[in-house]
Amino acid sequence: MTQPIPTLPERMDQIEATLVAGLAGEDISEPIFAIVCEMLCEPLSIHADIFEHVAVARGCHAAAQELHRQGKHTIAEGFSAMGQDILAKTIAVIAEFAALDRYISGETIH
Repeated sequence: MTQPIPTLPERMDQIEATLVAGLAGEDISEPIFAIVCEMLCEPLSIHADIFEHVAVARGCHAAAQELHRQGKHTIAEGFSAMGQDILAKTIAVIAEFAALDRYISGETIH
């Protein structure tokens, strides 16, 4: 039997749960670093999956909250900063989309 395709909110919850689950134990798991590094290290372009970036940023913030609960405040601040950086890159891509749309439509801004 095939798995149903998850809705966007379900996918966002899955990504968040993956990031938070990787915090179990003393060490942060490699999959978390792989997911976050992919978002931070790869150049973002208009070809990027905007939703995926927002979901990972949300997951970083959820991970930061969990780390604060565990008393790991320095690491939590790092996750919060990574989430903010991913969101900033995503917003820049959305701005590129808006500028491209204005260019294509012939609209000028004075």
